[in-house]
Amino acid sequence: MRTLMWGLAGLFVAYVAGCSAVSAWHSHALASVPVGAGRVEVLRALGQPDVVEHAGAPFTRYASSGCSGRCAQRWWYENRLGLDTEAWSVELDASDRVLVTSRWTSP
Repeated sequence: MRTLMWGLAGLFVAYVAGCSAVSAWHSHALASVPVGAGRVEVLRALGQPDVVEHAGAPFTRYASSGCSGRCAQRWWYENRLGLDTEAWSVELDASDRVLVTSRWTSP
């Protein structure tokens, strides 16, 4: 029984550490992408997005409204270990240039 408890505690610690590592990595990578950067720079820093949202059609897991105005696409990067409570987004214009980057969290 004691071994089982230590095993479960170890799994919990590993889960929390993994979730924190994913969060730190994405936050650091997102901070390296300046406004005006091109699509290639975003892909180099963050890799392929988990979800590509097109203008006007929100990705409702995190946003209540789709990107609008000059925004043509919003790329989403999720922390899947965070059980859909944390994501990062990059909004791109029609020329594939970064308009804004954001970190999204759910309470």
